[in-house]
Amino acid sequence: MNFSQMIGKVRVTRIQEMTSAGFTFELMYPLYDKAVIEANRAWMVPNYMTPDTEQMLQSQNSWIVETPETTIFVDPANGNDKIRRIPRFSNLKPPYLAKIRRAGIDLDKVDVVLCTHFHSDHYGWGTRLVDGVYVPTFPNARYLYSRADFEWADTMDPATEGVYVDGGRRIECSKGMLPGISEGTKTALKDSVYPLLESGHVTLIPQEDMRIDSYVTLKTAVGHTPGTFRVDIESEGEKAIISGDIMHHPIQVANWRWNSIFCVEPERAVQERYRLLNDCAESNALLLPGHFNNPTAARIRKTSADSFELVWDTM
Repeated sequence: MNFSQMIGKVRVTRIQEMTSAGFTFELMYPLYDKAVIEANRAWMVPNYMTPDTEQMLQSQNSWIVETPETTIFVDPANGNDKIRRIPRFSNLKPPYLAKIRRAGIDLDKVDVVLCTHFHSDHYGWGTRLVDGVYVPTFPNARYLYSRADFEWADTMDPATEGVYVDGGRRIECSKGMLPGISEGTKTALKDSVYPLLESGHVTLIPQEDMRIDSYVTLKTAVGHTPGTFRVDIESEGEKAIISGDIMHHPIQVANWRWNSIFCVEPERAVQERYRLLNDCAESNALLLPGHFNNPTAARIRKTSADSFELVWDTM
């Protein structure tokens, strides 16, 4: 189901590609604490954690932002008909394009495509397979992608990848790279990014704040990846922030120091997570994360100088 909400004059619609059980908390978060999970079990089960295996239940969320000036598509998910290293993301067939149509969006009328960061589950629908060829999903859009993230992904070195330890329950990695991620990333670039570069649809942009129109600002938020952005929306005194993977799971609101194993610049990732939560709390911005399951959207309440809590929204 699609959910829409007005932020002043701006309509924001969530397109949920899929929901699935992902990594365990122990594997995902190096600062994992069993006691923290148990203390939060009551609200996490059944929407945000499996009851028996401590796997995170996560969505793949994309966002359509319709302002009076521009139609913007943020984080075009995994994509269909694409081979991926992680089985649950490989050779997908969900009715993603039908969901976009139900939201009243014509693919030809999308003006701008934004990618919060260069993990393949955030740019895969940049292309789609037509008669054996990957073509732009949004043929008339400008794709604005981080140059820093593209160059990082394009030159990934397997020597920096992590290793499984403790019988495979944890991964040790200093660069936020899973074992085998280099090979998997090359495949994703080949089917979802290189065709757009060749067709001239992609503009690689510098890592700095950028106004998209009068209502939307792309703000640099380096940490999770070298080119992470967040998307800030403001209209008539109301605000929302599309946060990508600055946080993967709502457990990170109270435990904002918890980086994931994907955070390539850990210290900066923690700083940006705190900044995001603080900004949401101070401006009452609606938080729109990339992977929170249902409900997805939330407000953030600051309970002390370094403590935050969730106030769920209906979206």
